[in-house]
Amino acid sequence: MHHITELYWRADRVEHIARHNVTPEEFEEALFDDEQGLLSGGEVARRDPQEALYRYLGRTRAGRYLFLVVIYMGEGVADPVSARDMTRTERRRYSR
Repeated sequence: MHHITELYWRADRVEHIARHNVTPEEFEEALFDDEQGLLSGGEVARRDPQEALYRYLGRTRAGRYLFLVVIYMGEGVADPVSARDMTRTERRRYSR
């Protein structure tokens, strides 16, 4: 499993998560600040075999439950792909 320390934000990804009413700040809070967060995946990304796709269940400081998708690009840097509110099933999994 890779350790993510930084996000590389592209304008199209900021616009994409905004369609789900998620801000970059909320994304980063859920990913970096939630010690209870759950990371899964790690499979090879389609766009580059050197990159890995991860899914993350995390919570913002305000208590919003988010499902995040990132592509690990290497050297601690990840590319945010998508974000949305967790489903009920995901919230149950997160709360275990």
